[in-house]
Amino acid sequence: MTDVTLEQAIENASAYKQIGTEEVFLWNAPYPWEYADEIKSGGTRHHEMTIWVTAVHPCGLRFLWSVGLETPDAFGKGHVEVDVATIAATRLSLGDTDVRIQYEEYLNECADAIEKRALIDQDHINRELNAVVLIREGVRSKE
Repeated sequence: MTDVTLEQAIENASAYKQIGTEEVFLWNAPYPWEYADEIKSGGTRHHEMTIWVTAVHPCGLRFLWSVGLETPDAFGKGHVEVDVATIAATRLSLGDTDVRIQYEEYLNECADAIEKRALIDQDHINRELNAVVLIREGVRSKE
């Protein structure tokens, strides 16, 4: 699919439907937030936090776009770097809707998963630090 704007897709909705295309991916804003009907996890590989938003527009097309909830340079770092501004803006864009509730549930699931991983990492760190203490005590005990 080509890089099409929301406005272009709406203007050409009948042509899209004639060729059997009823779902259009939007690469860039503006997005039809007011018609959002579903939020799905877009992936959590290597802690990456992304959502997919879908919206059924009155023109008959279903729009789909993704929102990255981490800073642009976070990928591959092995730890989470949340983009607080994007998280807040997305919540505001969803308004007071059931989809916002889905979004908040997703965020809570992410927080739970990150916390679980952090506790595992913390346990590993504590064991490593304990090993450091034992090694240093062993070095000092030569006296």
